[in-house]
Amino acid sequence: MKLILLFLMLIPVSSIANSEMRLACENLSKIANENSLQYGTKYAFKVQGLKGTRVHFHSAPSKYCVNKNLFIIPNDSVIAYQEFINENQQWFYAKYIDKDGNDHNGWFLIENFKLSGSISTTLTP
Repeated sequence: MKLILLFLMLIPVSSIANSEMRLACENLSKIANENSLQYGTKYAFKVQGLKGTRVHFHSAPSKYCVNKNLFIIPNDSVIAYQEFINENQQWFYAKYIDKDGNDHNGWFLIENFKLSGSISTTLTP
C-alpha cells in the first residue's frame, strides 16, 4: 500500500517537472533566437557519423531540450539559419526537409555535422 501511495505522489511531480522543463526550453529558445549569430540561408550541412548514428532535434540549444522522437541520420542534409553557444557547446538552428517534403526545424550540436556547401544569396535576373 505504501508503494502505491509513493507512486501516486510521484506522478504529479514528474508532470510538473516536465511542464517546467518545457517552459525553460521555450524561454531558452527565445533567448537564443534574440541573441544568435544569424546565417540567413547561406550554409548547408550534412550529418556525419557511422551507420546507426542518430542526431536528435532539440527545441532549444540544450541537451535537456531533446526531442527523442525526431532525429536525422548520417548524410541527411540541413540548412542552418543561426548559431548560438550554450553550455560551452556550439549549436545551430536548422531546417530538414524529409522525403515527403515536410519541413522540420530544430537546434543541433554543430559537432555532429560537416559543412557541405554554401547556398548563394545572390538573385539572378
